[in-house]
Amino acid sequence: MNSWWNLVGVIAWLIVLVVLILVIKNIRSRRIKMIVQDKKTFEWRNLLISIVEIVVFLVLLALMVYTTFFRNITKTNNRNVVTTTQVEPLIIQSDEHGSYYVKVDGNRGPIQQYSFWLKNVKYQLPSTNAQVVTTRGNAEVTGRSYKLNHKNIKLNDQHFQNAWAKVVTLTYKGNFWNGLGMHAGKDANQFILIRVPNKTFVQRNK
Repeated sequence: MNSWWNLVGVIAWLIVLVVLILVIKNIRSRRIKMIVQDKKTFEWRNLLISIVEIVVFLVLLALMVYTTFFRNITKTNNRNVVTTTQVEPLIIQSDEHGSYYVKVDGNRGPIQQYSFWLKNVKYQLPSTNAQVVTTRGNAEVTGRSYKLNHKNIKLNDQHFQNAWAKVVTLTYKGNFWNGLGMHAGKDANQFILIRVPNKTFVQRNK
């Protein structure tokens, strides 16, 4: 039902469209009246009114474009997002180079690409949305931002033999502002903490 809030955004865009039509119609009407009735081709007052109308429209348009396409939501903004977490065991893979849990592409670049399997589904994520950890200490440091404490990590290590992934999904709440940007009920972001027993289970493509 959260998606119903997106009707707020649809209505807002329709209002912006109506304002555009009214501005064009009003400018044209005043222009014709100025030429036909007043026998003039230019008036400062008419120009200023047109400028004000155009500025008002551009402000409305800019607000809607920002709200719809450029509004950033962080993982700590609990007013606008719901955070859900799920822990799944990693599925080991093998090829001619050996067995691995995670395959890393773009080893020399600033952003790496991680490939791994959870529940028979292959995930491919950039390093901006995932992180590989090989020790419990590193998992604790990374996991603090996602409410993953020492006890959780220890239990996961015991249960999944140090090979698991915590999927953190941020979903836009159903509220006015998210509906205005037509984001309500949609995923805002996803981060996956990938825990492997040690570095030998990470295959790096050169």
